[in-house]
Amino acid sequence: MKFLVIFSLICAAAMPARAELDLSWPPGVIPGTPGAVTVPAPSQPARALPKDGMNYSAAEEILIKEFGLTGISLDMPEAQIGAQINNYPGGICPEQALRSALNSFLADYSDRTSPLAGILSGMGTTKPTRAELKLAAAKLIQLMNMPGSSLRLVLEGGPNQAARGEKVHDNWIFNLRLGGYDFSYWAVANRSGNQPVYNYGGS
Repeated sequence: MKFLVIFSLICAAAMPARAELDLSWPPGVIPGTPGAVTVPAPSQPARALPKDGMNYSAAEEILIKEFGLTGISLDMPEAQIGAQINNYPGGICPEQALRSALNSFLADYSDRTSPLAGILSGMGTTKPTRAELKLAAAKLIQLMNMPGSSLRLVLEGGPNQAARGEKVHDNWIFNLRLGGYDFSYWAVANRSGNQPVYNYGGS
């Protein structure tokens, strides 16, 4: 754990400390034997949003402060981030990978299956002006903040594996789903940092 904290400080720019969660003492303590009480365990929200403090704190801050993403369900547990840092060392840290992945989703429409390409196609253009591209990116952010949208770190052997076969041991891989659409998107950041980040969609 100390390694993860130090690694995050090295890779990320200095960020303000995250606000402490309001964890007030739960009501309804059940009396039992003397000196013993039963306290109801806090339940995890059905949708863990970036502002809920349930995920890797640096990822939460990037989504909220840099991209205005507060309504998307986030699944990037700190333990899993740490495991990937330890098990698959590379040239870029998770903060760099996440930031690059989000920028790819919001700016790169070169793959016709990417979410931005789909929005631009719906707008009637495949060669957008700067203003059209900005409008499409804003629409994508709006969709990402809708209920049912999710962003998760892909785990080795877990669900939502990349549709084109990219492997977790070589890449930071992020899976995006947009609320109301039965479709997945992936952004792939090679751990070496020597290859451009890209994104695409698939079933």
